[in-house]
Amino acid sequence: MRIASSIGTASNLEEYLSLVNRQVESHGAPFGTNAYLFRGQADEAWPLAPGIERHRRVSASTENRMLEEFKRRAVPYVESSHSLSDLDWLSIAQHHGMPTRLLDWTANALCALWFAIHKPVELVETPGLRCAAVWMLLCRTDDWIRDDERGAPLQIRGTKLFEPAHISRRICAQDGFFTVRAREPSGSNSRLMPLDVDPGYCEMLGYIKVPSTSFGLVRGQLQVEGITLATLFPDLDGVARAVAATHCYPDDQMQIAGEMR
Repeated sequence: MRIASSIGTASNLEEYLSLVNRQVESHGAPFGTNAYLFRGQADEAWPLAPGIERHRRVSASTENRMLEEFKRRAVPYVESSHSLSDLDWLSIAQHHGMPTRLLDWTANALCALWFAIHKPVELVETPGLRCAAVWMLLCRTDDWIRDDERGAPLQIRGTKLFEPAHISRRICAQDGFFTVRAREPSGSNSRLMPLDVDPGYCEMLGYIKVPSTSFGLVRGQLQVEGITLATLFPDLDGVARAVAATHCYPDDQMQIAGEMR
């Protein structure tokens, strides 16, 4: 059962930023210091669980074999592999689609909001979707990974936060961070507990709801603020998708444009 709770509901960008600022101020966290990390999810019911947890038969030993095989095969595609730690390799694998125990976060509240609402409701694989969620995680000093733990990310205890090496323009553009979870100590096939049900993090987490009826409006507002596919994905894929999104509005944005005339 989820322990972390909702901070409030935002139906537009102004309400969202007001809730973010109120949450930061309530904990006395200094602005602009990465005291908070953010994560956007299209459905508020989705747990804060890493991708590897969707593959229940994958054990800790299998994770290790996956990482070692990825390192061997990926060398020709990485510009410099000589100074990369296992944590860096795990970040690269996550970035390119391999399921890992990492969970993506960002220090950019607007970026997280975009990831929560960028798809029209009909494209989200959740029947009856009502609200997206932007999670806020208050970062404690002791939660950041130590240098000596970067070489063995599959052996860490608890949950650790870290900023990955700038291995791609996308990570830079999205101001990317990660959490890395430890398996519960109940055997090699133990699960990775979702962060939102972890008693050790209930006071550090909260989320802002965004109604599905507001996705189109908020997406348009973010575009005005420069949060687009082209800025978040600074490559040809991002440019092509941004041009398409600008000229071929999703239905939810077309409806709002009609109401504003």
